[in-house]
Amino acid sequence: MVKHVSTLGRNGVHDFILIRASAIILTLYTIYICGFFLMAGDVGYMQWNGFFDSFLQKYSLWSH
Repeated sequence: MVKHVSTLGRNGVHDFILIRASAIILTLYTIYICGFFLMAGDVGYMQWNGFFDSFLQKYSLWSH
């Protein structure tokens, strides 16, 4: 029997949920970044550095 290498999980439902959860996380992060740019106005090095020094950026789940 041929096994597909591209499968992520145990079955189709698991793969669907995993992909949707990943899409939600990426969408929320994109909104977060866009919100920063909209609220900050002209972004220079100091604003960008301050943004990544913030609590949410240092202790987010994907930064470890």
